[in-house]
Amino acid sequence: MHDLSRPSATLSHGERVLEKNAMSFSSGVVKLQRISNGKLRQAQELRKSMTEAEDILWKKLRRKQILGVKIRRQQIIEGFIADFFCEHAKLVIEVDGGVHLTQDQKAVDAHRKEVFEARGLKELRFTNKQIENDIEHVIGMITEHIGLKRKKEI
Repeated sequence: MHDLSRPSATLSHGERVLEKNAMSFSSGVVKLQRISNGKLRQAQELRKSMTEAEDILWKKLRRKQILGVKIRRQQIIEGFIADFFCEHAKLVIEVDGGVHLTQDQKAVDAHRKEVFEARGLKELRFTNKQIENDIEHVIGMITEHIGLKRKKEI
């Protein structure tokens, strides 16, 4: 019998269970989400090998530079790895390279968006070119969304 009430409980086949409530987040991870060690390693590897556009954006997002909120990179949510995630604003930020132009990937991206929306998350998508050519506009859009979320809380 596994103790699922503990965030670090271990399941068979190397899965971990993190506490989950349909719309709440804890420590940046959706609660009670089963995350395989393979998925954790994949997220860690993605952090080490970010694309140029992801790196440009990360330099503007990290260390609470936008309205003092923490933004994580390569966050696992419902089996997907989001490029960036702001728990406070329930915001997923995706950086799209050329692979996102294929029909198969567009279908995957649409499904991801549905899954995120079902969890109360908003997804913003930017292309590599948008980030490389107009980072200030991208940061403005992200800041605007986070700011709107803050106003709703007041």
